[in-house]
Amino acid sequence: MSYVTRRFVCLIFMIGVSALFLPANAQHFGNGATFVDDGNSVIFHSFSLGNGNIVELDIATGAVRSITEDGRRDRWPSSDPSGKRIVFISQRTPPWKIYTVNRDGSDLRLLTEEEGAHLGATWSPDGSRIAYSKQDLDAESFRADLWVMKANGIHKTKVIEGAMWPFWDRLRNQVFFTTVLADGNVALGSYDVASKARAVLTNGTLNATGAGITPDGRHIYVSAVSGGERTLHRIDRDGTNLVNLGIPAQQDSSPQVSPDGGSLLYGYNEGEGTEVYLLDLETKQLRNLSRELKVAD
Repeated sequence: MSYVTRRFVCLIFMIGVSALFLPANAQHFGNGATFVDDGNSVIFHSFSLGNGNIVELDIATGAVRSITEDGRRDRWPSSDPSGKRIVFISQRTPPWKIYTVNRDGSDLRLLTEEEGAHLGATWSPDGSRIAYSKQDLDAESFRADLWVMKANGIHKTKVIEGAMWPFWDRLRNQVFFTTVLADGNVALGSYDVASKARAVLTNGTLNATGAGITPDGRHIYVSAVSGGERTLHRIDRDGTNLVNLGIPAQQDSSPQVSPDGGSLLYGYNEGEGTEVYLLDLETKQLRNLSRELKVAD
């Protein structure tokens, strides 16, 4: 394949990836969402005020406030262990780059100026490092690799190939990610930071993505295909004992577990754009946080 052809294929793919993040009519909130303050608040990206910015929602009161400026195409936030600093991806400098910002909106920093699309970021357990995936626009075919850098953006190191949308387990210092198998199916993988061991945890025919880990580290919540439908599932951290929750999901629902282990936060599109949902894992009560907003004064 020629250089020009490779560039064309990558460009077409990145247009498709970018389209996943574009706002639809009546779209409110994206699927990149994270708990903060012991689960009392949620940080996510919003389309309600323009072309996307990072906002914070108080679950109890419904009050919402902006963290980043409206219309800046900011997506997929993740908080550090202290809850004081946020990492996210943005197209302020296309293609997708990684930024960090204080929770109050101050001290915005661009961490990645290299070529390539950065497709997710997650903090290490001690808050000193950030894992992220990066796709080389000159690659023969789409493949994002897993990288790790210090939280200030220096000492970038590629650790494994073929890993997208990482989530760092803060209990056992292990990174979970989505990977494309040789047969083209999608599976959930893991990378042990200490031993550097890599494993594939799910059968590729499940097309399992996402990695919300329970506080005790025993279970992982994923979005997976079962019976021809994509729903939320729970598995043991080694990939066994699959349980179908029967809750409709999408490939990039990115389920996250609350600090108390009682709730699941995820994104889902019911036809009016992806919105943020909160599922009580015991009662199965479901709240659409996007439709409960009360704008803070």
